[in-house]
Amino acid sequence: MPRRRSLLVLGLSLVALPLAGQAPRIVVGPNVLVSQDGSIAHAEVHVAAHPTEAQRLVGMATTVRDAGSKITLELYATDDGGFTWKGMVPSHLLEKGGGDPIVGFGAHGTAFGVALGDRGMWVYRSDDGGFTWDNGVRAGNGDHERLGVDYSTGRYAGRMYLAAEAGDGRSAHPDSMLRAVHLWRSEDDGRSWIGPVVVAREPTHGIAVNALVVLSDGTVALFLNKYPNPSRDTVTQAWGLQLATSTDGGVTFNTPRPIGEQRFGGYAIFRRKQRAGRVDWPGGFDAAVDTRSKRYRDRIYVAYGEERAPDEGGRIVVRWSADRGATWSTPRDIVPPRGANSSQFQPAIAVNADGAVGVMWYDTRDVTDGWNLYFSASTDGGETWAPPARVSSAPTIAFTAANNRPVPLVVRQAPSGISVAMLSAFSRWPHGGDYMGLTADAAGTFHPFWIDGRSGIFEVYTSRIRVVPAGGLVAVAQGTAADTMRRQQLLNEKVTLDFDPVQVDWTRGELLVPVRLRNTSSDTLYGPFTVRVTKLGGPQMVRSEGVTEILNATNGQHGEGATFDYSAALRDVPYLAPHAVSEAVIWRVKPASMRHTDLSFTATVEGRASRP
Repeated sequence: MPRRRSLLVLGLSLVALPLAGQAPRIVVGPNVLVSQDGSIAHAEVHVAAHPTEAQRLVGMATTVRDAGSKITLELYATDDGGFTWKGMVPSHLLEKGGGDPIVGFGAHGTAFGVALGDRGMWVYRSDDGGFTWDNGVRAGNGDHERLGVDYSTGRYAGRMYLAAEAGDGRSAHPDSMLRAVHLWRSEDDGRSWIGPVVVAREPTHGIAVNALVVLSDGTVALFLNKYPNPSRDTVTQAWGLQLATSTDGGVTFNTPRPIGEQRFGGYAIFRRKQRAGRVDWPGGFDAAVDTRSKRYRDRIYVAYGEERAPDEGGRIVVRWSADRGATWSTPRDIVPPRGANSSQFQPAIAVNADGAVGVMWYDTRDVTDGWNLYFSASTDGGETWAPPARVSSAPTIAFTAANNRPVPLVVRQAPSGISVAMLSAFSRWPHGGDYMGLTADAAGTFHPFWIDGRSGIFEVYTSRIRVVPAGGLVAVAQGTAADTMRRQQLLNEKVTLDFDPVQVDWTRGELLVPVRLRNTSSDTLYGPFTVRVTKLGGPQMVRSEGVTEILNATNGQHGEGATFDYSAALRDVPYLAPHAVSEAVIWRVKPASMRHTDLSFTATVEGRASRP
């Protein structure tokens, strides 16, 4: 048996994992619904963490709105570490629409949202952490934009960068023969932008920007794809990967140098899979750099999807460079192959202050016509990886009526006629978008930001993930069953109920009510938590035959006395920290009449206000 040691901190028992032969432990917190607008489909998300304040994050998502028939974007902000989010749309974005969301924080804590729309790239600023936003400034013209910030103390400290694809004058799209990648810079905290500088230009093939990182000395590193023209070459099976760098604050760049290739099977195979309804797009590319740890300072990591054979699913690959991009490790699979019907796709990568590297991706294992979100981590510079942990507590099924509902868009208005496109979230983004977001806050916690379809429509979810190195201290639940029973008490003054949007199942005549626990106190509370219904009534204003029933209580009761066990709703965390929320437990409620769904109930919450 390995030797163990323990320590009490904040009332938790912390146990050291064995050092020898152990992978890092991944601790996944509850899934949290970010977008509270259940009738709107979302796609393509991004997230960023404040450089010094761990509780502050901002996010952004594409929204397919019925009102006004627009594809636009919504910005989200939290100041409690990701448990509570406020969403808003700047008036300019709501009026003009937009796409390709990117967020970030400047070196001084200003929050930024970047979007395409209204003839170019627009940069929105927020001085209060993302709760209010200005109406933006136009930075330049491009597509697939990326944002980078110099957090160093060097000559170009605080400088910001925007990189984007530039078209040939007709359209910024692969089929129109992209000619260049451009970069803009800001020296005044994003208020104005200088450029563009041509980073790369290719006369026969397109070059697309994928990721932009800034090293600890201010070196700007921009990753590029060199890809065959989709209308002329459908058999070449790989994109070329290239890297261009600048050491003078984005004024000039070296000639892009090849660093490998990304296999995707060729456009002919990809289009055949599209026609077959496959959603596991094998592309996707993301990069991150370690600018804070001592051991792996300036190590660069890239994660991307590959497809090795026509009938195989995609695999997530990670590579790293320990010499600032000059040489690279061999590609390494994060997840071992699991057969032709299993696919991993859409990776995102981030590094925390301790040098732990986190990678997340969508994974079709054990899901028919859908996916779950998975996460893995390395604490030794990318040499070895922890077994993948499932982050999403319910699978996404993408092809649904709500996601496939089209919104009409006026895409061109001219004397010759008005062009209209009918676009839905599923038809345009069957895999949830071309990218998703992952960041690490100042305290080292990872925050994934993903598209989730558990409710039947694409919504934005997040979580909190901690990576504990082998031998590190991990919070575990202690105490005997007798202790648990003895210390259970009512927590009604310390815990409230939070609700996600209610769903209606008209076929079964049921209401699906997602109910969360929220710790409203400054105390750390411990499970197991139980919610007991003490009173159930309704409709309030109409006399009807029959009674309102709860259909899925843990103890099988259908009315007063029904209880719900919230143990699993805490995921890997055996306690509710101050202001934290649990996952939502779906209460299935059958009203006496679906014409009158005004119901009422009273409930109590039991748990422990101190450790056992």
